[in-house]
Amino acid sequence: MSSNFLEQLVSEWYSYKGYFVRQNVLVGKRTKGGYDCELDVVAFNPETKHLVHVEPSMDCYSWGKRERRYLKKFEAGKKHIPTIFKGTALPAEIEQIALLEYASNTNRDKIGGGKVWLVKEFLKKIKEDLEAKRINTNAISEHTPLLRMIQFMCHYHDFIYPERTATNTQSRGHRTGTGHDSKDKRQANIAAYYLSKFNHTELKIGNQIKTLIQIAKQLGVKMTTLRNARDLFDPHTGSHRRGWRDSKGNKMPLSPQYAKIHSEFKDYPEIKLRQVVLRLIKAV
Repeated sequence: MSSNFLEQLVSEWYSYKGYFVRQNVLVGKRTKGGYDCELDVVAFNPETKHLVHVEPSMDCYSWGKRERRYLKKFEAGKKHIPTIFKGTALPAEIEQIALLEYASNTNRDKIGGGKVWLVKEFLKKIKEDLEAKRINTNAISEHTPLLRMIQFMCHYHDFIYPERTATNTQSRGHRTGTGHDSKDKRQANIAAYYLSKFNHTELKIGNQIKTLIQIAKQLGVKMTTLRNARDLFDPHTGSHRRGWRDSKGNKMPLSPQYAKIHSEFKDYPEIKLRQVVLRLIKAV
């Protein structure tokens, strides 16, 4: 693993997306020893023919110093990258990216001839891709440990930060003045209960992930919130999924808000509860 976590994360991301990746490539060998430059991450997608060169950095340099540094890096990339993937027909165009933490691209989106990409934008892109993937059915490979860690953080976000989720919910209520947050949460929990107890295909929305995303969007909650509520109900509804259990494998007791949903709807047949959920979705 690279000693630079950003380089490692970029490498894992492009590898995960189907790219051939080269990392820390020394180029421009000198006759008296040494090399002219090192390219941090170079990746090529054989299907889309996309060729990208990324230079991540946590530096706090001035834009002037960065301009000189990245100009040298990107010029070296244009010169030497065609020789890195020998035997492979590469496109003439190389997307070159400076991935920066301490910067703003409000007034400057180019440097050294390449694109400025902020670390927060990169992490958001990763999160949006991974948060819809279940760890028990679509876990990220152990060969990409940083991505795997992010996937687990997305999956357990509401469990790890319950107070933050509650604070955000209350803040939204104060801003909108609707006072509907508890109602919205109840509606989401009813939908989650249905998804735990019955087959999502009866809703005719799409596959499991699409159904979760669409219902969450309609009810104004996070997809992970809806999914976590479903998982919490699973041990209590006879679901084929294991759901949330304690370290000994016993089902976890439901908090009052979830226990109320369970008590209210446990005897509903599928079609009756389905109609309730569909009315909730259409009413939003």
